[in-house]
Formats: sequence, structure tokens, C-alpha cells
Amino acid sequence: GGKWIYCKPGTEGILFAGLNNYLIQQDKLNANFVKTNTIGYEGFAKSIKEWTLEKVSKITGASIDNLKEIAESFAGTDKGMIVFGSEISIGANSESNIHMLNNFVLLTGNIGRESSGVIPVTEYNNLQGAYDMGVTPNYFPGYQNVSTPYIREKFSKAWEVDHLSDEKGLSVSDMIHAILEGKLKALYVMGDNLVLPYLRRTHKKAMDMLEVIIVQDIYLTESAELATIVLPAVSFAEKSGTFTNTDRHIQKVNQAIDKFGDSKSDWRIIQAISSEMGYSMNFNSPEDVMAEIAKLTPIYQQVNCNDMENKSVQWPVDNNNVSGTKTLFTQGFPPDSGRFHEASFDIASLEEKKDEYLFNLIISGTLYHSGTGTMSKKSHDIMSVDNKVFLQINQKDAIKLGLNNNDEVLLSTPYDKIRIPIAFNLEVPEGYVFVPFYFAVNTNILGNFLEVHNNKENFTEMCPANLGRI
Repeated sequence: GGKWIYCKPGTEGILFAGLNNYLIQQDKLNANFVKTNTIGYEGFAKSIKEWTLEKVSKITGASIDNLKEIAESFAGTDKGMIVFGSEISIGANSESNIHMLNNFVLLTGNIGRESSGVIPVTEYNNLQGAYDMGVTPNYFPGYQNVSTPYIREKFSKAWEVDHLSDEKGLSVSDMIHAILEGKLKALYVMGDNLVLPYLRRTHKKAMDMLEVIIVQDIYLTESAELATIVLPAVSFAEKSGTFTNTDRHIQKVNQAIDKFGDSKSDWRIIQAISSEMGYSMNFNSPEDVMAEIAKLTPIYQQVNCNDMENKSVQWPVDNNNVSGTKTLFTQGFPPDSGRFHEASFDIASLEEKKDEYLFNLIISGTLYHSGTGTMSKKSHDIMSVDNKVFLQINQKDAIKLGLNNNDEVLLSTPYDKIRIPIAFNLEVPEGYVFVPFYFAVNTNILGNFLEVHNNKENFTEMCPANLGRI
């Protein structure tokens, strides 16, 4: 069986800091695993010493008894897994939140065995595959760091170029800054409706400053409407290739329908642009692309599309694991892995209800719509069951305000006011109200969306709010 424990939105990392500290103080950690498999324990243990269960309970809203129960039950099992959603990786403390989850697994030794470890549940089916292929600013495909000389040399030889930079690339927020500083003149957006969540104040100014905006997508999104050039791509059903899911299963995808109009697969578009710019790529099929991936990416070394018609494989698929790898780290961690991370929380960002505001407004995805709704809002079936936006509120809060289900209210934040009907939802904690992300991004109720904490911009999913009767 399982146990659900409530904690206030945004305090998940602090909750796990408290669980970690409790196990250390009670000497209920897996001391042998920590000693033989991990690094950085001493600094980590010192950094969480302040997070007593009493303090954590006060901040998170979780009871001390529940905190003790979950810590002891997870430490006492040999099949302990943490499954978390994308919301925990949003906000000022997102990095620390993830670190605390990983620390908890390391502290209890619940990794390197079947049915153990940490697994994120994301909205998109090939997000893992995108990370595997090097979309993050500091990696080549296969998590090979751009700062490592022999890695750069390997890719330089394969791609027949003289030099590949050892500098980390730019994150999205870094790009916004670079545009505002006049250092970035063009933006190429692939498969992301970037404009909506970033088209606010300074970010609107940044988009207007660009000399060229290229958008490659399957729909004419709000981003595409601002573009200098629009490159029509195809959907998953119109192309072949592979998807890699969260548990590392690489699955072959076969084209099911004819493509529309002049749209093309992403790899064909990129190859055509590269050729026009003077660098020829000689791929004729997705199988050719996978052959290069296997050649340069150790975790995909033995992946062959022709062998995957009726099966999937889990990476790493290398010379030592030609059939794939079901469970990671059974023989320990690679060098410099298994590292504990010290706690560092921005407490100011967790402050609730400022001044005259009675509620905290939360935005997130819903069951039927994800992201900005670029695709889901175009589905007739989805819109037939979820085509009206409500502000969701705990019934107890609504009764205090004299509100009934379906009443229209005036939602006000420090940035804007909008009219919206309400719907009772007991899953929304008292003191909070909820609006779907795909609706919120079309308004200015959250202002800048990117807030600055510790000199670092982070996406914010919560801000103070009030409700007024109409």
C-alpha cells in the first residue's frame, strides 16, 4: 500500500531535506552503501542539520508523525522508488528539490536494484530522447561533456571540423539576457511555443529586438506568427525514427500517414539548412541518422533500427550489454557519480500571501491539456470534454467568501485582473486557487513568469492573488 502526504506547493525539497536529516540523526541511513558508493556525504549532512522535523512540519504543513513514517518505511525497504512530476522541477528551488530526492535515494541505498531509484514523469513522450541527444547546453549526445578534450576531439573528427567549442551553451533565460544585451540577434525555435510563457514585459521587448526568428513546428503557433521564417514540420504519425521514454526504452516509430503539404521531418529540415550553409550532411533515412548516433554515443552503441521492429531496448546498449540494460548501477556508479548535494533553499521565494492578498495562485497542467495547449486545443475530442476554463478553489474557502459553484469572480494579482468562473475542488489546498497553465499564459495574471532568485531566473508557478465577487 501507499501513503499520501500533503505538503504546501513549493516546499517539496525542504520536506525531503527533513527526511534525510531525520534518518541521519536516528542513525537509520544505509551506512555501508553510503561509505562504499557515494561521495560528498559530510558536507551534505552538515547542510541539512537545521532541517529538523519540527521546522520542516511548520513550513511544509506535513505532520511530524507522517514524516517519520515515510522516512522509516523508505529506509526499511529494498524496493524503494521515488516517482515525481514536472512541477517539482519548477521554481526558485527546483535544482535543490531534485537534489534532495536524489540524496534520499543515496542515503537509503535504494538504487542499483530492480524497482528502486528515482524516475521523473514528464508530459512529453520523447523528452528523455531529446536529453539523450544533447539538447542541454553543456552536453554532446550521450551526456558527453563539451568541456572534455577527448570528447570534443572525437566529435570533431567524426564531423570533419577543425574546432568544437568547449564553452557551455545558453539556457533559455540566458538567451533572453543575451538578446537584451544585444549579443544575440537570431532565435531558432523547434517544437516549442516559446512566445506565450515568455512574452511578458522584458521578454516581449527581447522578442521585438531580434532581427530573425525561425520557428519549426507542426502548427502556426503564437511563436510562428511572430517568425521571420516558418518551417513546417511533421507530427509523430508522419515520420519514422525512435522515441526514448523515461525508463530508457528506445522504441522504433514507423510512419503511419502521409505528410501534409510541404512539411518535412525535422532531420530533413536541419540537413537542408546545413547544406545551404556549406556543411553537407549525407543522411538518406532515419536509419542513417541512428547509425551515426550509435557510432558516437556509447549508451546507444549497439542500437540498430532494423532490429527493433517488434521490440524495444533499454540503454545503455553497448558492447557489454548488446541486449540493453534493465537496471542501472548494479555494479556501482561511474567516476564522480553517486554524489550528495548540499542543501540550499531560497526561503524568501516560499513566502505566502503578500500584503492584502488572501490566496496563492498556482498554475499547472491539467488532465486534458498540457503546456500552452498548442496541440490539445486543436483536438475536437478533447475540447468536447474540456473546453471551458475554471478557477478551481477549495469549497471551504469559497463558502467563506459566499461563493457558489460556477460563480464568476474577479481574479486579481499584482499584475492584472481577469473575470473567470469558479469550480469547487477539494484537492486544492485551503488558501490556494488553481488556474490551468494553457489559459494563464494567454493573460498577464502572472506578470513576468520568470522571477529572479539568487541572481538566477526561474519559472514561477505561483503568485499572490485575491478573489472578488461580481
